[in-house]
Amino acid sequence: MDLNDNSIKNNNWCIGYSASEKILELNKKWKALILNEEDYINNKLKNICSSKVVTNSETLKVISEILEYDDIYLKKVGIDHNEFRIAQDSLKLSKFKEKLEKAIELIIDVFPWMRTILNQVIDNIIPIEIVNGTGKAGFSSVEAKGLIFLSINKIDEQSVFEVAIDLFHEIGHTILFTYQFADEIIEKESRNLLVYSSIKKSKRPVIMTFHALYALTYMKYFLKALLQIENIEVDKNRFFLKDEFSKISSMHLETYKEILEHNIKFTTLGKILFLECIHN
Repeated sequence: MDLNDNSIKNNNWCIGYSASEKILELNKKWKALILNEEDYINNKLKNICSSKVVTNSETLKVISEILEYDDIYLKKVGIDHNEFRIAQDSLKLSKFKEKLEKAIELIIDVFPWMRTILNQVIDNIIPIEIVNGTGKAGFSSVEAKGLIFLSINKIDEQSVFEVAIDLFHEIGHTILFTYQFADEIIEKESRNLLVYSSIKKSKRPVIMTFHALYALTYMKYFLKALLQIENIEVDKNRFFLKDEFSKISSMHLETYKEILEHNIKFTTLGKILFLECIHN
């Protein structure tokens, strides 16, 4: 049910089969480079994680120990505060695993080209808790490309569709990290610019705002595809999906307009990715 690939050009770099071939090739080269780096987080985790979605409590305790530094729970993956920690709530972990596995199935059902991305580029999906909050959060990190962290605080309330959208957002970030391994994306003269991000509602370094645009592009594309599906599950969630599509489309438009207004100097690849973000 690959609904949108007919409209995707063969030389696409952002979304679709053609893009996945480029992403997989770059990811293969990146993994070859870090293969023997014992201190690299992914290499430490691959020997202890037996499944894509990590919910074994003992494994999560070991991951927590690996990622903590200077009393900061997730310092080694770039989080410099203690708002998040590795999850340990056994009841919610069970629900997290169930919904994440269904979300992965949904993504592959809609976009079969994502199967190899999920198998080879995404190493593990790790549950986190918001320490003093009840909302939801997620992040991925250039320090540990291939790991995705998603919160379990609201997992009981979230539909599989919502979980899949959040996961697709982080996949977008991870794919852009993969391109950053091979290319600067932003030319040197523009790298210190601060540009407003509609996700964070603040000015951020331009590469971070471009990350926001890239992730929003993935979310928008996924939501558009879901809304074309006619079945019972989609129909039950159609109001939510339409509302999300409207909000994400608005944020997407706002973010790329901000980037345009700043006349950012992109590398050749960066310009290709930016233009595809606008048109997808």
